[in-house]
Amino acid sequence: MKKTTLILFTLITLLGNLSYGQGKHFWYLPNSTTKTRIVHTYYTVSYSVPDKEAEWDAYMLTRERASSEKVTRANNFRKDPLISKSASANPDDYKKSGYDRGHLTPAGDMRFDSVAMSESFYLTNISPQLADFNRGIWQRVEQQVRNWAVDYDTLYIVTGGVLKDPMGTLGESKITIPKYFYKVVLDYKNGKAKAIAFLLPNMQGGRKLREYTVTIDSVEKMTGIDFFPALPDSIENRVESTVDTTLWKWDVSPEPRKYYSTKKVDYSESDITIKPSNAMEHIGEKVNVAGVIAQVSETANIIYLNMGGKYPDNNFSGQIYRKNAGLFNDVASYSGKKVSITGKIKEYNGKPLIIIDSPEQIRFI
Repeated sequence: MKKTTLILFTLITLLGNLSYGQGKHFWYLPNSTTKTRIVHTYYTVSYSVPDKEAEWDAYMLTRERASSEKVTRANNFRKDPLISKSASANPDDYKKSGYDRGHLTPAGDMRFDSVAMSESFYLTNISPQLADFNRGIWQRVEQQVRNWAVDYDTLYIVTGGVLKDPMGTLGESKITIPKYFYKVVLDYKNGKAKAIAFLLPNMQGGRKLREYTVTIDSVEKMTGIDFFPALPDSIENRVESTVDTTLWKWDVSPEPRKYYSTKKVDYSESDITIKPSNAMEHIGEKVNVAGVIAQVSETANIIYLNMGGKYPDNNFSGQIYRKNAGLFNDVASYSGKKVSITGKIKEYNGKPLIIIDSPEQIRFI
């Protein structure tokens, strides 16, 4: 890279440091193992030229930004003007490849500003993701983090693909295809902090989001990245070495949401817990139905979790549409398990049921 370009990167980085690191917020950027840091208006990239993608993207997401629907999705994928053309991937690399152009800094988090939205479509912010991954579990993680920004006011977010030991390369540019993607989230205010990390294989995911959480230390070991070096050591050591999912609210939508929907679905437990035999008495109410799944049966479109006996003698059933089955982990194994199913009871053909469209609605007891 030419000397003038390196000087430009240095100046941009310094300006970015001032805008991100001062005021009420702190310097949250990880270290760059690539030594090529690109600072855009609302997010920063540590870019790997050999891999033709970022090792990480980092940005701050506030409640105001996460709640905004000011601008619409841009879809103008293009090369980043802050790197040389030869160092960049090409949009054509993805054509007929089976891989989506997956955002690291999500377009859904950049709806508050037209510049933010536009810059999120630079190819330095894009990584090859299998379609079932990008449009499924990955979008669910993105939406959950967006919800948390609304809940907790300000979050510091770092996202990337694990570039070591990849699945292969993509296109003429030979873009590295990560085998895993991570997302690290920090809530740090007034000397108090909590943090959480997700590590997800680049494939269709059917487990609960909480089952993808890992320690930040483990992601650092995989990537060689020090994620929050500016934290006081006592806080950094604590939040990066532990996983505590109880510190976070879990209310993500069951399916990938549209980029511009801020509506949140409540899957929290009800104050009312009933037996399957009493379900008909609570039509229209949100309850927890607790009991043993006597039978898992299936039709072309629906998977039934029958409780209080086997069909047709069951008192109640939880129903999972087959199009959502990939969100659940081995539904057939639920037979014989004692569970609590949460949701609003409906009646169909004289039988009470709850539509289960999220793994968060089922709790094993």
